[in-house]
Amino acid sequence: MPTYIVSSGKGVHVYYFLESPVPMYAKHIRGIYKEIKKKLVNHLWNSYVSLSDDKDAQSVVEGMRCVGSQTKLREDIFVKAYKISDKRYTIDDFLAKYSIDDTEWKKPHIPKQIAFDDLSELKSDKQHGYWTCKTALYDWWKRRIEEDSIEGGRYFAIMALCAYGLKCGVPIKTIKEDAYSYVPLLDSRTKGDANHFTTYDVDDALKCLLGKDNKHLTHIAGREWISEKTKIEIKPTHRPRGERLKQEWHLEDCRDKKLKMKKRGIPFKNPEGRPTSERIVIDWRLGHPNGKKIECHRETGLSRVTIDKWWDSYN
Repeated sequence: MPTYIVSSGKGVHVYYFLESPVPMYAKHIRGIYKEIKKKLVNHLWNSYVSLSDDKDAQSVVEGMRCVGSQTKLREDIFVKAYKISDKRYTIDDFLAKYSIDDTEWKKPHIPKQIAFDDLSELKSDKQHGYWTCKTALYDWWKRRIEEDSIEGGRYFAIMALCAYGLKCGVPIKTIKEDAYSYVPLLDSRTKGDANHFTTYDVDDALKCLLGKDNKHLTHIAGREWISEKTKIEIKPTHRPRGERLKQEWHLEDCRDKKLKMKKRGIPFKNPEGRPTSERIVIDWRLGHPNGKKIECHRETGLSRVTIDKWWDSYN
């Protein structure tokens, strides 16, 4: 039984009041409440309360519209709260309800003590290390926005565009121009008249680019975070351990086969190993003195970048 039910205009939300405040600055505390919220969403989100099967489990620290504030529907329609009970809950109530293992989450959290003289370490202009990627990653995300973005994840899709842009060294001006160019496309995917996507939403999302510490966004916007917030599936690039083992076994079989061929005197197709890209380009040019790069690309399958790199090597 929730403590309150709140109507935000377009949606209905259930609120469970706690007996005492929760220190959400502690990462391990956020983790257990995130798990509880997922269980609640799976339990409460059903055909009796929603026409959509797309369960929307947002962050446990996401800000919600204040009761009494204006909704998206009309200026005269406000967020309303309806009291259901006086019940207040503890974390143990939810752990028992959903049989959640709390071993990991009950570890004591000791806040870091910082001496007054050490406060200089907390300056906002302190630079964080981060990976710098090629702009192909930024272009890939632009294609994902065009192909897979949906209502409910459009705002974070623009935030992710900013994160990828910063990570790839794309100029801020270019990121902003790209973000605003997507307004018509993202708005066309609106399912309800009360939830249009406008330049105001882009303005708000682009605030993450402000300040000297904007590169902090590249840390929090990891693959899982972006996938969860934007509702766009991003599969991990690394293969599961089982598949990696299969590859290792395959390579072992190839090496054994090569040793047996050496013992039996069977000649190899490439005794010195697989030819390098440079060798392939040089050999092709020797056989085609008047050949063009596009012809080399078609016949060898090498990329144009690789061909350009080694094109003049045989001279």
